Formats: sequence, structure tokens, C-alpha cells
Amino acid sequence: MRKQLLAEKDCELNYLTDSKTYELLGRATVEARAHCKDKRAYDAVRSGNDKLFELKSCEVVTC
Repeated sequence: MRKQLLAEKDCELNYLTDSKTYELLGRATVEARAHCKDKRAYDAVRSGNDKLFELKSCEVVTC
């Protein structure tokens, strides 16, 4: 995940939160929130034998 974040998002990983591993539809799934050193954050999900994480930006939502 560290290499992928740096390559795709120019994000130096600082730490992870909400990390969990579980089985979904018979596939091992990993989820975590990755926090960059510059204060950005991404939700990262990988399911099964996928080599790459799906990275989604965490942005502040206001209503």
C-alpha cells in the first residue's frame, strides 16, 4: 500500500487507522484508512487476490 500511495497519489504514508481484515463472499478483504504526512487521507480496500488497493480520497463533507 505504501508504494502504491506514493506512486498514484504522491502520498507519503504516515499511519493507518480503522484497519480490518475479513472475509466477504469467500474472498479475504482488507480495509484501512491511510493518512499521508501532508494530512490527506485515503480509504484503501483490497479484495481477494487483487494486487492493488482501490484508493478513494477522504474529503470533508459539509451539508
